[in-house]
Amino acid sequence: MKHFRLFTFLLVLICLSVSVYAQKQQRDILVEKYRSFLDVHYGNYDRNAFDLYLPNSDNGKHPLVVYFHGGGFTQGDKARIKGELPIAQHLLDNGIAYASVNYRYLKNNDSLGVQQCIHDAVRFIQYIRYHASEYAIDSSRIACYGESAGAGISLYLAFHDNLADVSSKDPIAQEPSRINCAGAIATQSTYNLFRWKRIVPWYWLVFKLKEKSLKAQIANFYGFKSFHDFKPCKKEIIRKLDLLKMITPDDPPVWLCNEVSDKIKNGIPHNENQLFHHPAHAFVVAKKTRKAGVVNYLITNEKQKTSVISEVAFFEKYLKN
Repeated sequence: MKHFRLFTFLLVLICLSVSVYAQKQQRDILVEKYRSFLDVHYGNYDRNAFDLYLPNSDNGKHPLVVYFHGGGFTQGDKARIKGELPIAQHLLDNGIAYASVNYRYLKNNDSLGVQQCIHDAVRFIQYIRYHASEYAIDSSRIACYGESAGAGISLYLAFHDNLADVSSKDPIAQEPSRINCAGAIATQSTYNLFRWKRIVPWYWLVFKLKEKSLKAQIANFYGFKSFHDFKPCKKEIIRKLDLLKMITPDDPPVWLCNEVSDKIKNGIPHNENQLFHHPAHAFVVAKKTRKAGVVNYLITNEKQKTSVISEVAFFEKYLKN
């Protein structure tokens, strides 16, 4: 048994080492080819850090695309950009800077929960604007995108009113938080999680059957140990996080991609992954933005990325004009 435990420990250690090595390789590809600033801190916490890559052409200030990683607000890292490498390289080769950003993970006992993650993203946008000249960034042309949690963060930045605090003694906090456009892959529609009952097909029934356990999970998401503790703050917190209610005609264009799986289609989600990334989320965001007169592109299958518009074409369209 002791030998088995030792073997298991060594196997886990090897896997972790391989994972870290792979992440370094992903970053190294960009580091070797482009100008880079790695592990720069934009706040006071360990995970308030970003990697920035700049085009080799020195043509003054560059537009910027910011990537926020996914991971359910509890995992993920800015170095894990393997799937984003083709996008980053294309943008950099075409004069657009690229940043990958970490943010704090949510805690279930701080009365902030997911708000803490989102606040960090806002802080990064303000930070990079304040230091735009230092990094040769055009502060008037910034886009954000991400997958899952990173998608929700990007939509928050697109839909929320400007969060600049002009009366703050902190010059970074005085900077605008608004962006030029946002990309959302496998996104959630809103962080008013109670609203999902009216968005995701049949989720109302699942919620009814598992109400007690789901309410406890929802309370944790908002930073509370129990639903009992969360309930007095419920109305105010979900108001702050309801992305759909933030949508107004002056919002920037959004690119939405929740592909319709053969397993999900428009039916009942069978697990949390399908619930969080259900195509119904993208459909309702597209519907709300369309109604408000906000430009949106809805992608529901791989072929549409070429027939409608790809991520890189979307960013180029709204950052290079």
